[in-house]
Amino acid sequence: PGFDNFTAMFAVPAQAAALRAKALDKGSAHGTLRMTGKALRMHQIALRRLTDPVTGRLSLMIAQQDVTRAHRMERRLQKALVREKAVVETQRLFLSVTSHDFRTPLTIIDGAARRIGRMAGADSPIAERAAAIRATARRMAQAIDRTLGWSSIAEGKVAFHPELADIGPMVEKAVANQRTLHRDRTFSVELGELPALLLDAGLVERSLDNLLSNAVKYSPAGAGVDVRCVRRGKRVELSVSDHGIGVPEADMRRMF
Repeated sequence: PGFDNFTAMFAVPAQAAALRAKALDKGSAHGTLRMTGKALRMHQIALRRLTDPVTGRLSLMIAQQDVTRAHRMERRLQKALVREKAVVETQRLFLSVTSHDFRTPLTIIDGAARRIGRMAGADSPIAERAAAIRATARRMAQAIDRTLGWSSIAEGKVAFHPELADIGPMVEKAVANQRTLHRDRTFSVELGELPALLLDAGLVERSLDNLLSNAVKYSPAGAGVDVRCVRRGKRVELSVSDHGIGVPEADMRRMF
């Protein structure tokens, strides 16, 4: 008397009782419950309400399947995901802290180089070297921003701030940066009559830098890079062409 042979099968009787009540109310219910005993055994339980054809009494049909192995694998996977998230967060914090630590000395270097250039005079070789130092400091600052930007993209947290802007100067600036880095390369640029575009200048500049650096990276030494930006109807088409190894035909359809 008073013994519930259904709930007694499970480690947490209250969960079993709630599952049974749901099946009686809704007609069916299913869940994963731990069985009684010292060893970990997880069963997937399915309950269906029916009427006993002999007595006419309300009954429940139960189906059980042992899912202990799958449950253990899922728990290991969840723990691995937690560890992975912790590693990613640590990397993000590291990038954020180190970028701040780098920016301060870069700002000091840029300011000192600017003052040296002013003291030396416009036509002095020292002024040219000071300008080169400032350009290098700016590139390092941009590299830090790009690193943080790609980290945000990986996390799906890209900030998008579109505004009307002219893409032509962005293309010219990106090419000028690559010419400074790769003096043995020839970069040809063709810019048509371009309208103002609604775009995020930071993301466009980052994409241009990526396209151009890849064009140089995967081309033979001394090979040129062609950049073309023209208007086609209601669209503006930007292309970066190189003379490198190219992309296998089978992978082309996956590119975009």
